[in-house]
Formats: sequence, C-alpha cells, structure tokens
Amino acid sequence: MIGSSDAALGRMNWAGPNGGTKKKPVGLVYIGVKKSNKLIITKNKFKHRTRNGIQKATVKRALKMIYSLI
Repeated sequence: MIGSSDAALGRMNWAGPNGGTKKKPVGLVYIGVKKSNKLIITKNKFKHRTRNGIQKATVKRALKMIYSLI
C-alpha cells in the first residue's frame, strides 16, 4: 500500500512571536501521536521567548512521545 505508516504525529501550535490571545497564548502547542490503537494527545505550554525555541521544544517533546510508543 502506498503511503501507509505504522505511526502518525500531528501538532497544532502558536509559536509566535505574535498572534497569541489569552485563550491561545504564544507557546501553546498540542501534540498528538498514534500508533496502532494507542493515542496520546498532550497540551503543552512552552515558555521560550523565540519562535525557534518553541519549535525546538515541540520537536523534543514529540520525539519523546513517539519513543514512548515504540
């Protein structure tokens, strides 16, 4: 099957530096990881001051979540 995978990763975030609101502040990142019938979704609030810092923190957290499932 073309395009099939054993695991999936998704994220939605506000990495800034602008555009945040009180409900959705800069640094708010949702990460979801699914493998077989296991699904983990986390709400994260990263306090990094730069867009790049938030992006790096998101990647690190996502990788930890993937590793926990494999």
